Amino acid sequence: MNTLLSLIYKNHIIRVYIPEIDKKKNLYYTPSDKLHEFDEVIVTYEYLDKNVILSIDIIREVLLKMTTMLEQSLQDKLVLPNKIKKGELGKSWNIDTYSLLKNKIEEYEKDDVFEQHWLYSYKQIQTWIYNCDSEICVEVSPSYEWFFKESGEHVDHLDFEAFLVSYKPLAFFCIDKKTAAGWKKQCDSLVKNIGIIQ
Repeated sequence: MNTLLSLIYKNHIIRVYIPEIDKKKNLYYTPSDKLHEFDEVIVTYEYLDKNVILSIDIIREVLLKMTTMLEQSLQDKLVLPNKIKKGELGKSWNIDTYSLLKNKIEEYEKDDVFEQHWLYSYKQIQTWIYNCDSEICVEVSPSYEWFFKESGEHVDHLDFEAFLVSYKPLAFFCIDKKTAAGWKKQCDSLVKNIGIIQ
């Protein structure tokens, strides 16, 4: 694996990797030794001995989502509603999703607060970015595993209330705007080098 991008704050690292050429995947074209916007990459969160996959997607989607959300956060456009506490966006998402599924509601409202802050999603892990107290916060949260199971698989599973009691984010840290601007500059540089048209 080769590192394409490392966004670092203290011991927190969001890293984008691309496989070696023999394991490289491209959504539309034959993989080559050059970077292509449709090459598949792996995004991880690393902290000390923790290593969590945040996304596996094409470079284009990974970079444009990151740079767009950093730009919005630098302009204070990703402020959490008062009802959601700092560090608890993932918990609120789990509660709302559980309620929607339990009540068999098919869609979120058009102004879905979670969609505004959703950076990446992979299996049972969600990554969020939002403004809070003049900082930009990154939160990585677990999802209730039974959201992703068929109804016949609900044998001996942890009930939702027990999940909430033991709930805690996988990661939560806040960066200043100078750091966020540096991260955005790194993303923009890679976008330009690959030739991604926004």
